[in-house]
Parts: sequence; structure tokens; C-alpha cells
Amino acid sequence: MLLPEDTHTIRLRFKIDSDAPQEYINKWLKFKSICESGKNKKVVTDWLQNCKIESIKNMPYLPRCEGGIGGGDNIKNKQIRFRQLKLHYHDNDILFDSIISSENEKWTLDELDDLNQGFRRTANNYVKANCINGCIEMINRNYNDDY
Repeated sequence: MLLPEDTHTIRLRFKIDSDAPQEYINKWLKFKSICESGKNKKVVTDWLQNCKIESIKNMPYLPRCEGGIGGGDNIKNKQIRFRQLKLHYHDNDILFDSIISSENEKWTLDELDDLNQGFRRTANNYVKANCINGCIEMINRNYNDDY
């Protein structure tokens, strides 16, 4: 199933359980810093290895300042980019808010679900606990409060 990117903003969001011990929170914050530093090629390699869909496992690392996955041409290739650390955020989430489809390549819900599960496995392995959760967010850009 293709995603409704013309009408919705699609994001992947990962967060640590609110009741996680401080030891795991500290590891999560370090992992988040690595992800958002742009020096995240090892994270991407581990992430893709934790996916199930073969075409996802074989996606290239995206050589941009923020890093990510997908082909290097955002007009021809689909991409997912890390949020950048240099921008100041007031949350402890890892958020992929640059999920880009092209005319040639479109993300499917199955692919994003596989990426969600693979990243969750990677983060839980890094933290060494099962306390990281992820979700696919779809935000309607055309939402109108008038019913």
C-alpha cells in the first residue's frame, strides 16, 4: 500500500519508555546523539541488517550532512533522513521527519513498518534493554476543524 504523501506528512518516531531506568536513558541519549550527529553510517548499517525486506536491507547509506538511507538524488530516489543534532529540539525522541518519495520511487507502508521494526531492534540492542518503541505517524496536512 502506497502512502498518502500528497495529503499527509509521514514520520517515524522512536522514544524510550517513560519508566526506563536512568542507565538506559543515558544510553538512549548517547544513541540519539550519534544518530543526529551525521556520523551515523554504523547505525544505518545495523538498522538495515535488522530489517526483513530484502530491498530495504540493500538500500544505500545516504551521504548527506544528516545521514540516512536511500539514493543520493532526492528527485529520482526515495530517502529517509535523520533529524540533525545542530537544530535544538526539546524532546528525547529520534524523529525521521524527512521521508521523501520521488516520482520513480514511492515508500510503502510495509517498507516503513519494516524500517520501524528494524530501527527499534537496533536501538534496543544499543541500549541493551527492550525499552525503545517506534511508530509511523501520518499527519493530515489538509485537516479542517469544520465538520
